[in-house]
Amino acid sequence: MRVEREIKREFLPLVLMGALLAGACDSLLSVDPDPEPAMQTDGLEFRLRSAGSGFEGEIPYSYFNDSGSRIYLVNCNQQFDARLERKSGDGWVLGWAPVMNLCLSAPIIIEPGGVFRDTLRVYAARYGSNSAPQFQFENPEGIYRIRWEGALTSFDPDQYPFGEPLPLERRTSNRFVLKGP
Repeated sequence: MRVEREIKREFLPLVLMGALLAGACDSLLSVDPDPEPAMQTDGLEFRLRSAGSGFEGEIPYSYFNDSGSRIYLVNCNQQFDARLERKSGDGWVLGWAPVMNLCLSAPIIIEPGGVFRDTLRVYAARYGSNSAPQFQFENPEGIYRIRWEGALTSFDPDQYPFGEPLPLERRTSNRFVLKGP
């Protein structure tokens, strides 16, 4: 009995420290609001759900075109390349990219002063499976941002590339947390 109490007394601080560290680790997955990017998600935290052999989730967002000129989104039947980049050290790495059809539809145009609203629908097979798309990491939890590919300041379907790319800082969203199921 006495030995049991001694063991409990010795391990209680370790258990409490473990609980505190677990809470600290969770707080590492948090971000502050950042009003700078023209592309803003509707929240700062989104959760993936288990879906069949992978994960799925939705990330609603808006883009305010304050550039003074049109923005063109290259697309195929209204589907365009919006991918997720994951924070890694001081930079960003590809975290997830959609599988896209290869057709060229008329561009989606965001007029000056206009607001474009969309929802990025994420589906990802389990990491290491033979299905696509996948997150580039076994554990998809992390800090992310949306990044548009094919967002242009001009558009000409008769040339390639189709126009001048929108600067990177104008085609990435605020940071947000993505949590797993």
